[in-house]
Amino acid sequence: MKRSVFVLVTLGMLMALGLTSCGAMQFGREAGRAAVTPTTLPLQIDTGELRPVSEEVEVCGAALRIDGVERRPDARDGEDLMLVTVTVTNEGDTTAPLNQLDFYLFDASGTVHSTAIVSLEDLLRSPRLDPGQSATGLLPYYVMAGEGGLILNWSPGWCAERALFRLE
Repeated sequence: MKRSVFVLVTLGMLMALGLTSCGAMQFGREAGRAAVTPTTLPLQIDTGELRPVSEEVEVCGAALRIDGVERRPDARDGEDLMLVTVTVTNEGDTTAPLNQLDFYLFDASGTVHSTAIVSLEDLLRSPRLDPGQSATGLLPYYVMAGEGGLILNWSPGWCAERALFRLE
């Protein structure tokens, strides 16, 4: 009996401590601004890695081309919808997985913007690319209205390489 009470009290204390520390984390941005994905990554960026939008890049046997960048102002409260149209071509000799989550956008402060959940016709949707196959589609991101210094990162899940594009 004493042992079960001790276990229950210990578990209760651990849960209270866990909830308190979770509540102390800061999500989003300062008060009064729209919340964004609360993620920052320890990215080390050499400016020589940044590619212009017009350049096609090969990463791990697949080629990525950015076909267009469109910004829709005020898509929702204080945020713009950034639409990046990409074409990925498998130039390797094996099937390559393709996942929207391999792409993310980050801003000058290091805030990471994962792809937004939106209902659009032309989203990038191919789950895999066979050798020689291409897929073209939109990658949607919500960003703070008027925010600049945006960089698109593509890190294919099947390898350790990446490509970085300066969008503005």
